[in-house]
Amino acid sequence: MQNLVVEQDQHREWQTSVDVLQQNLSDKINALHRALLTPAGETVRHVILEFDFRRRGLRMDCVLLADGILFLVEFKRSRIQRADRDQVMNYAINLLEFHECTQHWCGNGEGIVVPILALTTGSNSEAPAWRELHATAWPALVSRPIECGPDTLAMGLALGLQNRRSTVAVSSAEWLTSKFSPSSSILDATLSLYGNHDVSAIQEHSAPKEAIDASVREVRSRIQETLDQGSNHIVFISGAPGSGKTLVGLELVMRGTHSSESVFVTGNAPLVEVINGALKNSYKKQSTKHAWTQTGYRRADASFVAGAATYKVVKAHQFLGPRGKAHRQKDGRIVVFDEAQRTYEKGRQVLGKALPDHEADLVLRVQQEEFPQGGTVIVALIGHN
Repeated sequence: MQNLVVEQDQHREWQTSVDVLQQNLSDKINALHRALLTPAGETVRHVILEFDFRRRGLRMDCVLLADGILFLVEFKRSRIQRADRDQVMNYAINLLEFHECTQHWCGNGEGIVVPILALTTGSNSEAPAWRELHATAWPALVSRPIECGPDTLAMGLALGLQNRRSTVAVSSAEWLTSKFSPSSSILDATLSLYGNHDVSAIQEHSAPKEAIDASVREVRSRIQETLDQGSNHIVFISGAPGSGKTLVGLELVMRGTHSSESVFVTGNAPLVEVINGALKNSYKKQSTKHAWTQTGYRRADASFVAGAATYKVVKAHQFLGPRGKAHRQKDGRIVVFDEAQRTYEKGRQVLGKALPDHEADLVLRVQQEEFPQGGTVIVALIGHN
């Protein structure tokens, strides 16, 4: 065993960090424990801590499932800022747009989603206040988070319970195993944003447009043939840098009859940021003219919708997690895998976990497990070398 030499200053810094983390976790647990011991807390059936909504790259402090209501609780130490309000609202909107169990529960008028910001230290002189449900895009969502002090989280829970629409509950097993399922509204919004010129022409390319269009038509025909037969198929597209492979992949995912069940996966983080930034810019341009945009969402909701609309272009480590698994999904029947020649080998450390097999084999296995009846396609974009 190798002995590691740690400088004294580094040791003290690490110890301080551990102490802070322990204290922060203890504050959260204590605040939650006090609230759950009250009559309002007795209605909570399930407590889910540190929920990892990996496909969206989100980790939520606490989800409380009660009869007819989902509380989404984010803990803050001593002060609540605008960014905190946006954060917990974004979490709630992502559940309503992408979490199948939450969608059905709330869409049937049986559940509502109540975001709560709870301080663990400091003070909050104002009593928690109820905000009306969102009147437009998300009618099962409270329009603003409930804000609580260190000792008033129970009051926030009671407010939500007083305003729920039913007492229908969901089980934790059903909720935790729910599929990733984009709503039709967010799909329409995403495709609308992609149709804007600055996204479609996201990079200069040397290949003639006719060649790109021909490639798209050929691959689409292969996809349709595979779906009709219920078989599994891999399509390889190779080319030098700048030949238009990425544009072919984006066209497959963002346009045409297969767009609703397609996802673009890439390990190229800068590409993800560029595409997502272009989507957001498209929304900003659309949302400056009218209260309602052509995406069907209000201008006031632009920041939330633009963030959610990036779901079709996902980083590889969010699609394929640290143990080689993927979230159950309803949109990944067709996977366009960018720079597929760069897949990691067996044993490679990814997010702190060694891959149990080659990444390419893991992707194939995930697709076969998720769609056991067949009818799935992987389009592998193979770059230079």
